[in-house]
Amino acid sequence: MAHQERSASVVSRRVLSPRVSELVLEIAGAPAFRWSAGLYLTLHPATGPGAHEGPLAYSIASAWDGAEPPRLALAIGPGSGGDALAAIGAGDVLGIDGPFGSFTLPPGPGALLVGGGTGVAPLRAHVGEWSARPAARPLILLVGARTESDLLWHEELSARASADARFAYEPVLSQPST
Repeated sequence: MAHQERSASVVSRRVLSPRVSELVLEIAGAPAFRWSAGLYLTLHPATGPGAHEGPLAYSIASAWDGAEPPRLALAIGPGSGGDALAAIGAGDVLGIDGPFGSFTLPPGPGALLVGGGTGVAPLRAHVGEWSARPAARPLILLVGARTESDLLWHEELSARASADARFAYEPVLSQPST
């Protein structure tokens, strides 16, 4: 998949946890932007005083669904990238480049995906892509977090597991509530 430089409009921003938010981007340009689960893109925030130097890499947290214009989600956590994107919201435009990477799932009898924090972003995309396949094999997603409030997309993944016997979602907490 060749990378494509273009602009993206922020459709929405929502809080996923106390430290992580989700940015949904609508990707402009032709040819249409396409990606596979497990790939990432780079964001190019505006330049100027206090701007981040260089691109910011983020795993794509949603499967491509064929919609036009394409929309994708990113999990924006703490750190220099989160600081540079703190004021970004609906209506803002970012430069992007991508998709990049090769974290794809080979065909097999099933899969166990394990991740924590924002590392669950590409796994969420894999779950979405996997669920679109009618003959998909069993899939288990094991997600680690400190507390329940730190679990990203918890309600969505729980609902998907309840609705599809081929999918199991297992959150693991290091500091569970008592």
